[in-house]
Amino acid sequence: MLKYLSVLTLCGAVITLLFFTGCNRAALEPAFGIVVYDSIRDANRFIPAADLRQGLLEGKGGNLNDGIMLTNKGADFYFLKFPERTLLKYKADANGLHLKQKLNMPDNHFEAYSGWVVWTGPNKMMLGSREQKVFYYTEIDVVAMKVLRRGTMDVPPPPAENLNYPSISVQFVRNQLLFFYTFQEGYMRAHITPAGDFMYAAIFNYPGMKRIRTYEDGRTTWPGSYGIWITNAVADQDTVYVLGQPGGRMAVHPRLRPAVLRVKPDAKGFDPDYFFDLGGHKNEEVYSLQAVKNGLAITKVVNTDLVAKFDDYIQSKTSHYELLDLRNRKRIKIPGLKIELDFFKDVVADADLVYLPVDMDNGNTKFWIYNLRTASLTEGAEIVGKIIRLDKISDSL
Repeated sequence: MLKYLSVLTLCGAVITLLFFTGCNRAALEPAFGIVVYDSIRDANRFIPAADLRQGLLEGKGGNLNDGIMLTNKGADFYFLKFPERTLLKYKADANGLHLKQKLNMPDNHFEAYSGWVVWTGPNKMMLGSREQKVFYYTEIDVVAMKVLRRGTMDVPPPPAENLNYPSISVQFVRNQLLFFYTFQEGYMRAHITPAGDFMYAAIFNYPGMKRIRTYEDGRTTWPGSYGIWITNAVADQDTVYVLGQPGGRMAVHPRLRPAVLRVKPDAKGFDPDYFFDLGGHKNEEVYSLQAVKNGLAITKVVNTDLVAKFDDYIQSKTSHYELLDLRNRKRIKIPGLKIELDFFKDVVADADLVYLPVDMDNGNTKFWIYNLRTASLTEGAEIVGKIIRLDKISDSL
């Protein structure tokens, strides 16, 4: 009998040890990484979070003054520091961010408003940007933290000298880089003249980075947002969906409406049989796509009846979230959440839960959780500060 009790005691000890080891491991490996602006401290801070469903979450460590966040790969977070143009690689754990590696790139061409980043392999990141009317790319080995190559991209030039590239979105699918753009007189920040009458796509092969196709579509325009922070294009397996947003925030187009187009890497053009018209209500404008899962994406919709002046777009709660079923061309309004329009990557999904941030009057952010199965909305965690970047590190559910 004592022999069996000893065995049971030993088994219980092992189970207890494994339990606490698992708990400690979970504590050291947050599921989400959040960059916030903390107005009280006048600082950007990082919040590692294991759960966004409850509690009050506050930043760890000091001010993030190391430039802009580019992307993450699991618990590895990448920042680009200016003016040195140094790539910084951090590791996230429950205590915050810890600097692991640096890569000095003084010759790298990068400007956030015209920048983009894609992963071309498990350990290869490609940064791209525009300088004047030339597009550059830099491919980086993020394990060795070294530049593999730099080059220019053969993007077709504007058809007239006074035209510029105001917006771009980029996706990497099946060894092809899909580069979406349009033209506009002047610059994006001017918000004076509307975009041109066409959305364009330039397709580059990989690793050659040679332009193999270019095509256009006149059903909508303006396929980009505010550069590195958020995109208008999302990939669903080998299909890419791209949003045209010819709305007043960018200088309204007199004829074209917001819509989503579809393209596959080997296609000879945008899919002529697919047109997801989002301009059914003339008092609505649609901005940005954030992928959720299985062809679903979150977008931000502005009620222009609430916009009396330009600043109302971003200083008043004139917008709301909608869930787009891109495969089946369905709009699903998420009721009850009024938001200010911004261009941050601030939405993530975990299993069937979609986390949607809403600014609070006290300067903090409240997560509301939309359940994809039940179409229900529940209250989640409160975040100290305004979210300017939200990334998923691993599954939490």
